[in-house]
Amino acid sequence: MDTQVVKTFLEVALTGSFGHAASRLNVGQTTVSARIRKLEEQLGQTLFDRRKSGAELTLAGRQFLRLAPSFVQLGERLTREVLNSTDHTSVLSIGFEVSLARNWVISWLHWLRQNMPETAIHLKVDIPVDLIRRVSDGLLDAAIMHAPPHRSGITVEKLGEDHLAMYTTDSCIRSVQDPRFIYVDWGPVFAQEFRIRFPNFREGPVSIDFPPLAERYIMKHGGAAYGRQSVAKPYVEAKKIVLVQDAPRFAYPIYAVRPIGANIPHLDQALSGLPAISLDDQAG
Repeated sequence: MDTQVVKTFLEVALTGSFGHAASRLNVGQTTVSARIRKLEEQLGQTLFDRRKSGAELTLAGRQFLRLAPSFVQLGERLTREVLNSTDHTSVLSIGFEVSLARNWVISWLHWLRQNMPETAIHLKVDIPVDLIRRVSDGLLDAAIMHAPPHRSGITVEKLGEDHLAMYTTDSCIRSVQDPRFIYVDWGPVFAQEFRIRFPNFREGPVSIDFPPLAERYIMKHGGAAYGRQSVAKPYVEAKKIVLVQDAPRFAYPIYAVRPIGANIPHLDQALSGLPAISLDDQAG
């Protein structure tokens, strides 16, 4: 099955029109019709009801639509890896949760280039649920995240553990009840543990569900919040923030998610670099 044909199917499904799909793909409408007819012959199913008002997905078309994007992405990945095979002995596709990618990826890529120069790396930064789907669909060899959702067909390996601690730009801020304290959403596990430790907590005028944004806000406008020790360390050393010593800390484990039973050359070696450059660097 040709990925170009499936891409054409997706355009028709998106626009609801063979003509509009042809325009978006910069091909003739007869070409679009021929591609869809070829796809329907391969599947033995009619994918669209052709009407004067446009093209409407049939039941089979709607079912095919669920998997078509993954098919295209997987086909493009296979093509990319074949093209890379002349210059590298292996190719890895790794996903990172957004909140983890910011301060780890650059150092890890440098570690990979130093220790695994024969391996090409493709990175995808996304939210956990989409990363898990990509691992399950074979689009990623592994994904790095904090709290992997449960899903069949995947295995979860703990790489190490970061910690969330309270930091402030003003040493006078020592309590989560201070109106200058900003609640940062570090996920459901943190939220549950935070509420247990601070049962009377009420959110102040600012709360943020995207940690990198909270970091930028506090560094510019001041305040206090819970943040990862591995990220805070250089700011502490530069005396831009200080640790609130008597505030409780929370574990923030880091996991690698991969397909069960998949034999992916060099993946274990690549993942070993993450603790080497990240978790072990948190001391102090």
